[in-house]
Amino acid sequence: GVLEDAERLREAGSNSLSLKSFRSVVEETTNFLDESVPEDDEGEADDEQEEEEYYVHMLIKLRAVSAYQAALSSHQLGKHTEGDDMLYKLGFVLRLSDKVLKYETAGEPNPPVNPPPSSPLSPPLHTVIDSALPKSMFDAVKKSFSSPSFWEAHSYPTDRFFSYNLNLDDSSTILHQCSGMVKSLLLPTFPSLQSATSAEIWAHSRTSDGHHQLHYDLDEVALARGELMSPLVSTVLFIETIDGGSPTLVCNKKINSPDSGDGYLCYGEENRLLAFDGSILHCVVPGIPAPSKLSSRRRRITVMIGFWNAVNTSQTPDSLASELLKPNMILPTFSNSTSSSFSWLDSFLPLPLPLPSLPSPLPSSTAGGRYIPDVWVPIEPSPSASSSFEEYHDEEVMFTGR
Repeated sequence: GVLEDAERLREAGSNSLSLKSFRSVVEETTNFLDESVPEDDEGEADDEQEEEEYYVHMLIKLRAVSAYQAALSSHQLGKHTEGDDMLYKLGFVLRLSDKVLKYETAGEPNPPVNPPPSSPLSPPLHTVIDSALPKSMFDAVKKSFSSPSFWEAHSYPTDRFFSYNLNLDDSSTILHQCSGMVKSLLLPTFPSLQSATSAEIWAHSRTSDGHHQLHYDLDEVALARGELMSPLVSTVLFIETIDGGSPTLVCNKKINSPDSGDGYLCYGEENRLLAFDGSILHCVVPGIPAPSKLSSRRRRITVMIGFWNAVNTSQTPDSLASELLKPNMILPTFSNSTSSSFSWLDSFLPLPLPLPSLPSPLPSSTAGGRYIPDVWVPIEPSPSASSSFEEYHDEEVMFTGR
């Protein structure tokens, strides 16, 4: 029961339901958990007391997530006082500005713009290139990721982050060829790529309201030892896009460094390449509630490539069971892959040589996205807002949006 209701709670955060419908599911879930908490009885056994504590703990967590989701929806619908009151109860002091959360109207009626030359976000911190790959290369990559084989082999979506590490001197798959071409394309803007020896590659396929929480790209193996290492350059290649879909936000913020407060929104467009310093904060913005967007069966498919000169790799398992997936797994070659788990590689055959020549695009000056001078704004609760966290707050809950 709890699992099913939690799943409904997650789905209620999507664009397919109005804020009113979302709240009704929150209330139903909360009521379910309230009813599940046993009455206090001194004569009950210890295991029943533990069960009560478990359900109370679950109730606090669900209330926290519910309040967060409702606050996000409130802000995207323009109900800022209501949203700030809930965020205040959760202990937040800042939130993403309307220029980010309401990205469809950010800067209108002004046209999309790149950061001013004086901004630290100007190249080489980030750049956008349209029609980045030659048509034959892009079409081949798109065909590979449009096939269900990759996604099904990895039981996508999975709760485990996984990626593959590719030697840049190799060209045995379309992934190797694409990574090498992207490196060559970006070398004039990011000279540090000259020292890159491998590429970490991963992919996502999401609906129009799919998001990805604010995060840094890191060497996940080193992170487990408490070490912080980032790629030289991180990239996002848009394979399939949705009109009005969520943009990628790149912030001018590195780990353990001051936040300048500005950022850049990059909107999806097929064969658009977003590249940025691999150590800066970024995310996919939560989708704006708009049920009409879900009528399309298209998905937001992106391929991410991080370039490394030194990174810890993981041994590739014989099976791609979800619990065995790891970051930076060494991509097997066709010759040494005998496991049926890697039959998806048949959809990633390399292009015949010689490879198509690179186009000569310029960084997108208007179509790529918008410079956001103020990514963050303070929470402004109403005078009557309670500062008590007891009803919602739980230190184990991670607030990541939809």
